[in-house]
Amino acid sequence: MNTLTGINPSFFGLFKRFLLPLLTFFGVAFVSVIVYSPQLPETVNFKVDDISNKTIVSPQDIEITDSKNTVEYARLKSKLEAESDSIYSIDPKTTDAVLDDLTNTFDLLETYRIAYSQNHSAPVPSVLSFIPQKMIQRVQTMPASELATIRVSTLDQAEKILSPGLRFVDPSRIRSNVISASEETKAPGYRQDMIIEFLLHSIRPNLLPDPEKTEASLQKKLTELHQLTFVREGQPIIYRGDRVTPDHIKILTELNMYGRKANIEAYFGIFLSAVLLAILVERFVSVFYPKISQRPKYFLLMLLVTILLVVMARLIHNVTLFDERLAFQFLIPISLAAFILSVTVTPNISMLVGTIIAGLIAMMYGNDFSLFFYLFLSNCATTFLIYRKYKLSELTISGYWIGIVNLVLVIVLGITSNVHDPMWFVYNGGLGVANGLLSAMLSLAVLPYFESLFNITTPQRLLEQSNLNHPLLKRLMVTAPGTYHHSLMVANLAEAAAEAIGADVVLSRIGAYFHDVGKIKRPNFFAENQFSGENPHHNLSAKMSKQIIVAHPKDGVELANKYRLPDVLKEFMMEHHGTSLVSFFYTQALQKKSNDPDDDDDITEESYRYPGPKPHFKESGILMLADSVEASVRSMDKPTMPKIEALVDRIFKDKIDDGQLSDCPLSLKEIQIIRQTFLRILQGIYHHRVDYKTELNAMIKSEPPKDTPS
Repeated sequence: MNTLTGINPSFFGLFKRFLLPLLTFFGVAFVSVIVYSPQLPETVNFKVDDISNKTIVSPQDIEITDSKNTVEYARLKSKLEAESDSIYSIDPKTTDAVLDDLTNTFDLLETYRIAYSQNHSAPVPSVLSFIPQKMIQRVQTMPASELATIRVSTLDQAEKILSPGLRFVDPSRIRSNVISASEETKAPGYRQDMIIEFLLHSIRPNLLPDPEKTEASLQKKLTELHQLTFVREGQPIIYRGDRVTPDHIKILTELNMYGRKANIEAYFGIFLSAVLLAILVERFVSVFYPKISQRPKYFLLMLLVTILLVVMARLIHNVTLFDERLAFQFLIPISLAAFILSVTVTPNISMLVGTIIAGLIAMMYGNDFSLFFYLFLSNCATTFLIYRKYKLSELTISGYWIGIVNLVLVIVLGITSNVHDPMWFVYNGGLGVANGLLSAMLSLAVLPYFESLFNITTPQRLLEQSNLNHPLLKRLMVTAPGTYHHSLMVANLAEAAAEAIGADVVLSRIGAYFHDVGKIKRPNFFAENQFSGENPHHNLSAKMSKQIIVAHPKDGVELANKYRLPDVLKEFMMEHHGTSLVSFFYTQALQKKSNDPDDDDDITEESYRYPGPKPHFKESGILMLADSVEASVRSMDKPTMPKIEALVDRIFKDKIDDGQLSDCPLSLKEIQIIRQTFLRILQGIYHHRVDYKTELNAMIKSEPPKDTPS
């Protein structure tokens, strides 16, 4: 039987091997259904002439053709599409490109003309190779003003040709237009030839097919050809009590609401994803937190929190009240998972499970990455903000900070989504702030129920035991005052050491308060409570004295059960001596046996040890060291710091050599830090005090006579 819980250990093995996987399977299947549920079709299966038992509204805008002319409409549509001519539009980019090309050509000509005037052997640029040699020779001797006139005329003709739109190039038409314009201005023939040559080289069509206008024209013709039925989102299709007609069924079919079935493949994909995520959590906990993995209740707690958050997200998914700009998904209290799991399990597991919950909710909302980003960072921020927060007031204040973080996240998402409506930021930023406050309130409300349901000791629950007016502590103070004072001193040492190495400060202090309550049963058998000088052990054998001494951890557990203390405090009681040797009575028994050769008692070291177990977590190991150090230093005669330091070193060495810390995760570095912390506190308690009376007498004796000049 388990000494702390009274439950057969084989039950835990059976539960973990069979029942836990079965519950996890059904939990994962349920979560998958909730995540998939927004994709479930709203389907109806009415028949013609049935009476509708509900009012059905359209979930979207849709255009529906008249069922009587569907075949004819499809035939005419195909005919129109085949016969439809493309609509052309002027492309301004093409026009600009032609004018730029002509401008560049004249710029090169002007550059060549200047170069030729300076050097008659200057080569003609390859870009101008389309110009006949005769025209090149004319340009070589042409005045700059003449070339400028030809430039202006050419560009003017190009604009006149392209401005109404040119679908294809007609050289004869271009020549006639240039000749007509030249006759009006009485331009010489060579000028006409050059303008025509440049235009034919650069001009190209700028009237191109316009797909959008073509499609719009086709749709207009189809609309004129056949009347469409327009159904708007939210428009009632059929009212409750109406008789179902073929037109109703046609509209419902077009809306994909009639006789539609669920997509099994989509659900299976979500279910498979959830299974893989569950395996990830199990592997993570088993590898990095093997002790937690041995307790199935923690897996059930994680599963329950996941179900709770997914269900809450599903309920919020259907909220469409008030202004359409309100995105109620910002109100999903993902921080609730971080609050519960960080306090009851560990922050790292809280971070992982919260991330998985965020991913599942994002899948529910159509794989919305922005929502995942918001939930993921909100969960991470919550985990950091409540780390090592033990008081309810601290958790409450964390709710305000979480709200501020959510507000910042909403603003970031709005900016990255190109939202320009200020009221969107006001509304949804308010939802983010409300999310933080709501999460804190819900957490403080439900946390006690989770503690009770899963029998988990949280720092908040431990703080309830920290009051020195606790009935068991008051009983210890009255019945065993020496032990009570010893426990307070041990608590100071343990708390300081836990803080120094980053262990649980609250757990260390409360564990120290209660670790020796078992001495209440027989207080006079322990040295710290023997105020009269009488030692009852003088009348007992070493074996009997040993049994009384080593019984106080078990006696403490019995009192803890009576006063309903958390299980972790019972572990402190059982582990604070580990399997240490009761050396005084062991040595006494050996001496007695050596003095009495006829003694038949088989004295072994194992028979004079505490039953254990050894400390298996850091706080319990700290308590073992603090308990031994405080008791040993208290028994010293005229303690000085060198003597105390030597004693502490010996105690630490003995515990390590005896293997009492072999199951404890304390590292050698942490043990050294604990040692230094103990010495610092003991120095404050046992430091050398000035004898003020002696000092005062010495000062009086050293004063000079009053008649002596100072």
